[in-house]
Amino acid sequence: MKFSEDRDDEVHVIAGYGPGFVRIRGVDYHASLLLAADHVEADWPCRSVEMLEPALLDRIAGLDPELVLIGSGERQQFPGREALEYFRSHGIGVEIMDTPAACRTYNLLVLEGRRVVAALIVA
Repeated sequence: MKFSEDRDDEVHVIAGYGPGFVRIRGVDYHASLLLAADHVEADWPCRSVEMLEPALLDRIAGLDPELVLIGSGERQQFPGREALEYFRSHGIGVEIMDTPAACRTYNLLVLEGRRVVAALIVA
């Protein structure tokens, strides 16, 4: 699905997505990634919600989000209790959804100026 033309401003938005890719500023990413308004971390080593462990969660928290959107792949899958507790204990909101829904929601929130991070699992 294509969202919009790539933007020239400083905010990273998702221009499109489909099976196995997310497009940002004309670049197709074919592996999981972390995305914030001013940050793209390609090849984020998380391939499933079951892999969400403290080291990966620390990388998300290091981006100082108020809200994290976890795109869990082609369908919504919830991480373990420990991952959810990690975000709660750090005062970070978290929403779990399939990756296409996380892409759409991220664009809406980042363009509102929210401190949102999308942790997108791309399979």
